[in-house]
Amino acid sequence: MAIPRKSLAHVAASAVLASLVLLPIASKNVGAQSPAVEIPELPPPTAGSFSLVDHTGRSVTDKDFRGAYLLIYFGYTFCPDVCPTGLQAMSDAIDLLGRQGDAVQPIFVSVDPDRDTAEVMADYVDFFHPRLRGLTGTSEQVAAAAKGYGVRYFKLYYPSFGDDDDQGDDAENTDYAVSHSAFTYLVGPDGRGLATFAHGTWPEDLAREIRRHLDTAS
Repeated sequence: MAIPRKSLAHVAASAVLASLVLLPIASKNVGAQSPAVEIPELPPPTAGSFSLVDHTGRSVTDKDFRGAYLLIYFGYTFCPDVCPTGLQAMSDAIDLLGRQGDAVQPIFVSVDPDRDTAEVMADYVDFFHPRLRGLTGTSEQVAAAAKGYGVRYFKLYYPSFGDDDDQGDDAENTDYAVSHSAFTYLVGPDGRGLATFAHGTWPEDLAREIRRHLDTAS
């Protein structure tokens, strides 16, 4: 049975996307071999300000989260594997912290506002931690939030190979993936960036480093 050319195109583009996301951090991700291996030192995030909309439709800014530790991940709901892996690691790390985890607010910021509406985000965050807040907004709001954290992202359109339903590389085409930075950021109660974790960091390592910051502050 022949495989449709469009399906092959999606597979090929997904492979390219995976390499674009993972290659820049592969050399730093030594902690993925074992939870006992020391986490690589990465610079803390700049932790800029943001004004977005959460998955309940409520407008929020970075100031609304003052007083809480934030564990932030930028991604998108159509992400095939990188984002779910990162978000699950975040969720597991918070659970591993036990009661200390109550001081940490997990946040998922979409870099695909065209598709990730508040309603879509609400359905998606339910698959992970019960306290996970999904944030989205206009293209301009998301771009400003991403810039504040040094996050880079861009759309990668799937090739059509001359299919009749080709929509081209334009605003109406929703047949795309998003290549994006794949880091997890820890921000302190005062809004200052504390730590950056590479994609693939084990939940045990995340929890240990977060606990270190929590214990230092107590």
